[in-house]
Amino acid sequence: MSFAHAAPPSPTSSASSASSGPRTPDSSPSVAYPPRLALPVLPDFEARANPDLSDDGNAGGVKRTLKMKQRISTAERRASHNAVERQRREALNSRFLDLAGVLPNLATVRRPSKSSIVNSSIAYIHASRRHRITAAQQLRQIASECEALRREANEWRARAGVMRLDTPSRGESFSMVLGEELHYEVGDLQGVYEDEEAEEYAMAGYQDEMMRLQMLQQQSTSPFAHNVPTPPHSAPLPPQGYVYTMPRRAASHSPVIASPTSYDNYDHQLQMQQLMIQQQQQQEADEKWVYTQQMMHAQEALDTQQQQSSAGVW
Repeated sequence: MSFAHAAPPSPTSSASSASSGPRTPDSSPSVAYPPRLALPVLPDFEARANPDLSDDGNAGGVKRTLKMKQRISTAERRASHNAVERQRREALNSRFLDLAGVLPNLATVRRPSKSSIVNSSIAYIHASRRHRITAAQQLRQIASECEALRREANEWRARAGVMRLDTPSRGESFSMVLGEELHYEVGDLQGVYEDEEAEEYAMAGYQDEMMRLQMLQQQSTSPFAHNVPTPPHSAPLPPQGYVYTMPRRAASHSPVIASPTSYDNYDHQLQMQQLMIQQQQQQEADEKWVYTQQMMHAQEALDTQQQQSSAGVW
């Protein structure tokens, strides 16, 4: 391929021609300059023949970019996960410290261990459960004593012609506390009371004997003891004083489960508990009636004796 370029005039030739006069175009000598060759862009036949080579090069760059992005995203994800986990641990530790502040035995400890907090919490829950059951049993006994007192007062009021006492209305919380014992299964309470069960049974016979001796002493010190007829040996010994008084355990560390041992459902448990309370109230009413009859006979005998003594004086 040949390229023709017009050679520019040299300054020497132009100067000589100017000095010599007018010149024609053919009279000036031509100086040949080296031509400037423009290299054409050759087509990439190898790339056309193997298109996978160019794709691999581009894919390598894309893969490197994706790997960098994945590394950045993984680092960001790990950092955010660590921040969330750190925040969760701090919140959990603060809640552990709050729980330790609620427990009585760890309230004064500055940094208790988590194991001690968990063990103290379990012990505190078991103690609270025992206290609630004890309170429910004691409240049930107090309610039965109050009912017996009200019944006796109404009988005396009926004899005197005075208006009877009405039964006060109890709230829902009262019945909820009374039924607190029924919310727990026997299996839940078995581990709580198994250590104190032997001591409880050992003290039962001694306490019953002490209660019998106290009743005998009250009978001997009663002002109407010499006028009260002695019951036969086959009849049970009626308690002296107030019949509605129920013997309470003086040195009881754990309550005795008064609810039935078979727990089918809550309604059945409640019915059985109410039946037991009704039977106990009926027994107390019978004992109270026997005691009232004895007191009336004793009072009549005393009045008769006083009348006879006054008649003898006159």
